[in-house]
This record gives sequence, C-alpha cells and structure tokens, in this order.
Amino acid sequence: MLNRFGLRAEQAGSVKLALPMLIDAAENDPYSVLIMGWRMPDTDGIEAIRAILGQPTLALMPIVTMASTHYHSEADNQTEGVAQGSVLTKPLTPSTLFDAIMQALGHEISQTTRADDREEEIEDALEMLAVEQFDGVLMDCQMPGMNDHISKPIDVNKMFSVMAR
Repeated sequence: MLNRFGLRAEQAGSVKLALPMLIDAAENDPYSVLIMGWRMPDTDGIEAIRAILGQPTLALMPIVTMASTHYHSEADNQTEGVAQGSVLTKPLTPSTLFDAIMQALGHEISQTTRADDREEEIEDALEMLAVEQFDGVLMDCQMPGMNDHISKPIDVNKMFSVMAR
C-alpha cells in the first residue's frame, strides 16, 4: 500500500531491529514518516516511541501509530504531546492510511467531506427503502443500523444464510 503512495517502505519485526535502521537512514536518506503498531512483541507503543524519539537524529520523526479499536484511546492519550503524528484505528484502508500519513506530516485533513458523503449515502438508502421493498440491505460496517455482520471476502452461501435469519 505504501509503495502505491510513492513512499519507500521497509519493515522491521521489532523496535530493536527498527532502531538501527532508522538511525542509519537518518544519516543517509531519512524516512519521511514512521508507521508502527501500538502493541508489539518486544515493547509497547509509548516505550517504542520514546526510544525512537530519544535518538538525536530521530527526535522530530513524524509517527503514525496503528492501534486496534480497543487500544485507540490509550494510544491517542499516551502519544499526545510526545510525538508529532497521528493514531490510526485498524483495520485500515488506503484512504485512512493516506490521511494519517498526511496528518503526521503536518497537512490538514478535511473530515467533513467523508462525513457529508456518508450522510448523503444514508439519506439515499433511506429514500430508496421508503419507495421500494428489498429482501436485504448490505451496508458498510461503519454505517449504523446493522443487524448482523459478514466479513470480506463475502461467501455468498454464508451471506444468504445470514440474510435468511
């Protein structure tokens, strides 16, 4: 996904492996942004951020921290004032990842456009439901009014089984 944005992407399995990579890159060809998980095998997110930002050549590194819905508030609260960047809730989409990167780099992101689009989609769906009867309605999981959930990729047999309930 990052390569499609035109970014150079490399990965490390732990903070211990990432730190030397980041320090070396800072001296030769610095990364524009660091994208990391909040919960990692060898350390937690805030310890990792402090270790990274504690290096003189990395002190201003913008960081996008990825956290599950369960840990989003914790990550947001603990990183506030510690690092320039943003906290991204998993699962992520190309759009949310791009917005988080842009925000970490100091660009303003307009959330009203998506909210307005979502509101229009809901209104359109409600108008259609008022005029015509449907056997089922498939909605994005972030929209309200769900009675059940089918994960992607959609298994057609499972979908019809769930809809028959």
